[in-house]
Amino acid sequence: AAPQAATLESKRSGLSEKLGQFLERQTSFLKLAQEATAARPSPLPEWVTQPADGVTGLPGKTAFETNLGQMLSATSLTASGVILARIDRFTNLVERYGAVGADAIARRFSQVLCRHIRETDCLCRISADTWGLLTPGLEPTELRQMAGDLRDAVKMQHFRLETLNTEVLVTAGFGLSPAYTGEAPELAYDRALAAANRAARAGRNRIEVAAATP
Repeated sequence: AAPQAATLESKRSGLSEKLGQFLERQTSFLKLAQEATAARPSPLPEWVTQPADGVTGLPGKTAFETNLGQMLSATSLTASGVILARIDRFTNLVERYGAVGADAIARRFSQVLCRHIRETDCLCRISADTWGLLTPGLEPTELRQMAGDLRDAVKMQHFRLETLNTEVLVTAGFGLSPAYTGEAPELAYDRALAAANRAARAGRNRIEVAAATP
């Protein structure tokens, strides 16, 4: 009947108006949420990858220094870590297998380390025999565990030079240091470097930990 049709049409119009208002509020809410998310600082630094090392393709020393500064300026992090991994007696490997063989070892060494770090970590090659690993948000006890896992992974890896059809014994020493938000990057690096030097002097497969407090 006409009166009933009119009533239904009135209700339909009212419902459509309310639905439109609801969708408008939802759109405004989603826009504000997206803007807030975009404005919120990321808890982890965005790693710089260039300039890269020409042999391994990893970020080089300059990128490492930039990334270290970024990690230590991230206010959302309390403790992080710096690990320096150094191939034991690398100069002897160069003398024995030449530059080509040493480069092959360096690439393989990089692959082994990459397989045993977190997606949030940053691995760089900072010199011919030394790699720098930045571990944001990693506590000192976890840092020591990671260094042990990396050392064992290198020790168990078979480094084979296909061009010479020979297998090479490769081990590495590790120097590590906690790193704290707000401190100078040079301090964290120097502590890790001193620990790496102690590890090299102590022999093969050594891990040395630098003491540091916030």
